[in-house]
Amino acid sequence: MQSTISPDTNYASVRYVMGSKVCTFSTTFIKAPGAGGAKVPKWNRTASPEGGAVCTATSRVTNFSTHAWAAEFTMK
Repeated sequence: MQSTISPDTNYASVRYVMGSKVCTFSTTFIKAPGAGGAKVPKWNRTASPEGGAVCTATSRVTNFSTHAWAAEFTMK
């Protein structure tokens, strides 16, 4: 699920289950105030495993002028 809270804040989250393994993923993005009024992009990522799962969450900028971003969640 992805949601836009405001033009400067949004998030994506998902819970994935495979047998007894569970991963709960979350990524948030904010444009934080920086020096001289510039907005600085910041991402927070979490991947919470259960049942022996190995979970990773990554995110990256896909457009530097708009700060559009993509998230990738991996479960093993």
